[in-house]
Amino acid sequence: GLDPHRERLRTGMLANGYEADFADRIFEQIKGFGSYGFPESHAASFALLTYASCWLKCHEPAAFTCAL
Repeated sequence: GLDPHRERLRTGMLANGYEADFADRIFEQIKGFGSYGFPESHAASFALLTYASCWLKCHEPAAFTCAL
C-alpha cells in the first residue's frame, strides 16, 4: 500500500509551501486512484490489442488464422 509514503509526501509538500490539509487531500486522491488505476490502464492496452486482432480477422483472415 501507499500508507508508508504518506509522511514523506506530506513533509515534502509542506516544505514546498502547500498547506497540510491540501497535502492530506492529495494523498487520499492518489491512494484512491491506486485501487483502480492499474486495471483501467491494463484494460486500455488490452482494448488496443483486441482492436488490432479484430481488424486482422476481418481484413486479413488468412494471416489471422495462421497467427493462431
